[in-house]
Amino acid sequence: MKRIALLSFFLLLFLHAGAQISLTGTTAESPIALQAGETYQFPTNMFENAYFTYTATGDGLLTMEVSESLHLFASEGANGTYDQMTKAGNLYFKGMKKGEQLWMYSDVTWGKEITMKVEFKEGISYLPIDTTRVSPAPGSKYHTAKNEGAISIEFNQPIAPEGVVATLKTEEGTEVRITDYRTSTNFATQGTIYSLYISDTYKQLQEQGKLQAGETFTIEISQVASTDNAENVMEGVLSIPYTASAPATRLVEASITDNIKSFYLPGGEEGLISLTFTGEVSCTSPSATLYYGSKEADATWVEIPVPYTVDGNVITLNLQGINLSSAVLGEYTNVGISLKDIRDTEGNHIESNDVGNIGTVTLNYTVEQVVVNIYHEFTPGTGSTIDEAKEIEIWIGDGSNLQFEGAELKFTQEGDSTIVKLKKEELRIMADPAFPTDLLVYVPVSGYAFDKGEVTLSLTGTLAADGSSPTITCTYLSDGRSSAISDGPTYQEEEEAILYDLKGNVIRSTTTGKDMMQGLPEGIYLIKGKKIVNF
Repeated sequence: MKRIALLSFFLLLFLHAGAQISLTGTTAESPIALQAGETYQFPTNMFENAYFTYTATGDGLLTMEVSESLHLFASEGANGTYDQMTKAGNLYFKGMKKGEQLWMYSDVTWGKEITMKVEFKEGISYLPIDTTRVSPAPGSKYHTAKNEGAISIEFNQPIAPEGVVATLKTEEGTEVRITDYRTSTNFATQGTIYSLYISDTYKQLQEQGKLQAGETFTIEISQVASTDNAENVMEGVLSIPYTASAPATRLVEASITDNIKSFYLPGGEEGLISLTFTGEVSCTSPSATLYYGSKEADATWVEIPVPYTVDGNVITLNLQGINLSSAVLGEYTNVGISLKDIRDTEGNHIESNDVGNIGTVTLNYTVEQVVVNIYHEFTPGTGSTIDEAKEIEIWIGDGSNLQFEGAELKFTQEGDSTIVKLKKEELRIMADPAFPTDLLVYVPVSGYAFDKGEVTLSLTGTLAADGSSPTITCTYLSDGRSSAISDGPTYQEEEEAILYDLKGNVIRSTTTGKDMMQGLPEGIYLIKGKKIVNF
């Protein structure tokens, strides 16, 4: 008997599961009459329509629960105006009167398997308040950096938010009323999206030791009323449970807070902005972004990449080499710097200090214009004969605010144009004993032979602390000189150096010493500013 009863149960279950009435083959002239409590199946052929009607058996609310998104049209009769609905879930027709008929059809199902369950609730003249979505999902881990710590509850119709009572309750019985909320409208459903901001209260409870990571807390929502019908009030209390997470990682301090200079020379510590966080962080953004101008006026909006490094709980932004002079900024005197997608060690975004940008740190600065006055003097001076000079002295006023790569000599030798490049380490450089902010640069020239004519000496790769690249050059005369060629310098110890030909071309990197010319053809070479003869 038990076996027969069990078999009968599964047979009934099978019959019920398969009791879907097909809408295939219905036409405008012969629609099917829907019955409450039944489930209907739409045609899977995307080019076939389904036609149906519903006649209210009393005063009440018609509900059609649709499994997939559907193009559905409804009217009060075949000649009425059609309203398109394209949503999955519950479709409501409220306030129907006994005997009232709806005429409907679907025009496209896109080949999906779509079912629709029909229900009718007598005595209900309005749509009951219900929730269609809650984010984060009930039962999940709550984190203040997600959605800026907001809990969003979407209702199926417009509600009066000012009357809603929202409370945060902990396991230990602490209750705190939450009054910070925002509302918006889902234009597809006309329902209200009620966003409750609990992050400040949540953090206070954690700081007070009343809410620990891993504990459960609950958001309770009550006294929700429809704006369309004052009698339509949500029954009972909406209770949403969450698990508390550890406090979100956040920015503690920025090493520069108010003003930045319009330019920082590369190297050193100036122009580095250190961002210190409460815990270790990571970031995958290719760079931070410095921006200024107006987004409304597209032509004025500028974004500049800013390199950064991450070390534990510190991110360092490097502004060195970025020119923000007034000639570049134009009328603008303020800039912003933003770094996105910053996360903690568990992969959660940090708590942003920029509303609307998750996991982002944004800083705002006033730009202070840097003014320097780089000026120079050569000894011997412009137009002098260079033939007797062993080295040229360049005095640079305010030279501590200047960087350069080296020096360059241009002259003709045996009729050929020649360029000799000297690296910075091949020059003698010192601060002016009388004025430490000034610079003395000595360029060796004794080892070069010149044709009669001009010899030009310049510093190369100049970069001043205001972002400019000043020209530091001087032109000399030569009556033509052949340098005394020695056997080469005597080196006390071997060291790395660059070997050049007389045109300034790099031959190779070598080690100074007796074997440094090995394998080279005969000729004259330059090394460390001196001529070497290879026999």
